[in-house]
Amino acid sequence: MGRNTFLRLVNEAKKEGRNILYEYEVKNLLKSYAIDTTNPVFIRNKEQLESLNNINFPCVMKVVSTQIAHKSDIGGVILNIKNKEELLEAFEKIKNNTEKKGIKIEGVIVEEEVEKGLEIIIGSYKDPIFGNVIMLGSGGIYVEAYKDVSFRIVPINKRDAYEMIDETIIGSILKGFRGIKYDIFSVIDALIKVSNLIEDNQEIVELDLNPIYVYSQGIKVVDGRLKFV
Repeated sequence: MGRNTFLRLVNEAKKEGRNILYEYEVKNLLKSYAIDTTNPVFIRNKEQLESLNNINFPCVMKVVSTQIAHKSDIGGVILNIKNKEELLEAFEKIKNNTEKKGIKIEGVIVEEEVEKGLEIIIGSYKDPIFGNVIMLGSGGIYVEAYKDVSFRIVPINKRDAYEMIDETIIGSILKGFRGIKYDIFSVIDALIKVSNLIEDNQEIVELDLNPIYVYSQGIKVVDGRLKFV
């Protein structure tokens, strides 16, 4: 199922001249590997947004574009939308923010707003010598500043996942800090499932799942991007 989902999404992207998957497509792929994510709905225009029903407020709106790596940097993410009126206002705000910067957008996604958890990142890249490499570290907007990461060559097993957690600062927090406990077993499970995803789909050259919220029970992938060849 996972491989078939990947091929379908990649074929659709190639028809549009893309070598990346949009966030909502990445989340569809993750779900096919039983990795828990938020539930985005892709909206191309205001008319589709006006006809959107069964929205769970509060919700989040995010821009969809091939030209944007960090959506929040250009005003492309709006949180805590409480009703339909605010939803339509958010669409206009994102549209204006991107137009001012000359950025072409494909639309937006609307998804439920979830409780914040401990932020981690799971990612991968294709190394010219070692091949597919998986990474775990501290997540969020400061991931590049912290440089708190651990790497392994794909595929990994449960022992590898444990060791990756042990090698990071965020790992000491995951294992329990000041009485706060997080679901370390769900992190291990996610690492192994992402490893399987990468192993199954050798066309992937870059995967970035950041942030992933870790809770006392379970995890939730909140954002993600993927590049393929």
